[in-house]
Amino acid sequence: MNSVSIKDIRRYMKSNKDITIKNIISSFEQTVSSLDKSFKMTETVFSIGPIYKKLLESNNSPPKIITQSIIPDIPPPDIPVHYIYTKTETNKHYSIENILTNYFNYSSKKSNSPSLLNIENFYIYGTGEVNSFLESLLLATDKTYSAFRLLGNGYSSYITEKKKQISSETVVFVNGREDIKQHYKETNIKYKRIPQKLFTDKNIDHENDAKILIADFMNVQVLILNIKHKQYRFLNKHNKNTSSLIVLIENKHKYEPILSCSGANAMTPLINYITTNVTETILTPNSIGSITKYKVSELRQIASKLNIPISYTKNNKLRKKLKKDLYTEIYNTIRDI
Repeated sequence: MNSVSIKDIRRYMKSNKDITIKNIISSFEQTVSSLDKSFKMTETVFSIGPIYKKLLESNNSPPKIITQSIIPDIPPPDIPVHYIYTKTETNKHYSIENILTNYFNYSSKKSNSPSLLNIENFYIYGTGEVNSFLESLLLATDKTYSAFRLLGNGYSSYITEKKKQISSETVVFVNGREDIKQHYKETNIKYKRIPQKLFTDKNIDHENDAKILIADFMNVQVLILNIKHKQYRFLNKHNKNTSSLIVLIENKHKYEPILSCSGANAMTPLINYITTNVTETILTPNSIGSITKYKVSELRQIASKLNIPISYTKNNKLRKKLKKDLYTEIYNTIRDI
């Protein structure tokens, strides 16, 4: 079924001026004959109705006449707003939908089944500007600290005291966990140097070794969603002595926890979604060994996975990169993770 609008009538007119309801009749009579010789005005036109009728008579199918108002025929298109992650304001809560949708492949269609992820069950808790990693772990595990946050004061001193506690007990803790001690040795984590970092007012969000120790000390595994790389990684998967797993958002060395409205035990659907639909980071500064640990063929395989070229052109000849150059490029690629 056809319809006719003012836009259709305008196509029959030779006029550079704006065609409105008031002048459309006279403009139409002056121009239509030159455009369509088969169309002839045989009656006096006093309204827009006969114009519609004459146009519709040239169509074979039954017409449907749509009256028009002065509102434009074509509404402006919906301009998609590109979501850019910004850290949640301290002590505020925020939905995880925008982050999962724009950075981690989430689609609302995946929440139709109750057995799949329901994003309404989860939220982001805004942390402070310093020591946000430790703060995130406390928000997820420590009810006393959560109470301090609800009261709105005293939580900064709580974090300071927690850092000092971990600092004073680090050596005893590591020596009592042979599995952790062995892992630190293999990954070159100098755990005896970490207490000094924790005992001062230094922001430990930039200290990868300190973050691993803190997670191990608090006996939780940490899964990190990195905004820049749109990937996830397990910070301390080596810790097999815990069933607790916390999910953090990481952006420019600032951290926020994703918490469940139903408590820590209800995180499984989110974790399953991440490990199924998001790419896992293959290397971090703490997981890569020294250059002597690798053969050049192994570094080429790692470089390929990171989309790092393994060759270069010199004097119009393709040459393979040296081992030390490959290692340097690999390390520089992952150093901000």
